[in-house]
Amino acid sequence: MTLRSHIQTITRRFTRRERPTALDLMDMGLTRSEFSILQNARRETRAQMEAMASQFGLATGDLGADRWQELDVSLVCAQCRDAGRCEKFLAGHGGFAAEDCPNAVTYRQMAKTD
Repeated sequence: MTLRSHIQTITRRFTRRERPTALDLMDMGLTRSEFSILQNARRETRAQMEAMASQFGLATGDLGADRWQELDVSLVCAQCRDAGRCEKFLAGHGGFAAEDCPNAVTYRQMAKTD
């Protein structure tokens, strides 16, 4: 199960007014702030992460190989200010490069350890 799908499963249990308990957050290994960031991430975040990872030679499953690294990448991507430019780049338009991605260093490191 990917981190994103795990968060989606947990968030289905909560309405807008309900919040996960400290125990729920501990179970996921997240702070309340991290949970909120991931819960409110753009729907395309995971697909963009996987597409950008492939630019560095990573396969879809490589992102979930290390849960903590996946969490770090997810948090950076969920808060990225260049998400629109990234999306256009991944669709084949210019104005952005894989090296402009805030996760570029992490993706390169992950590709080296494969």
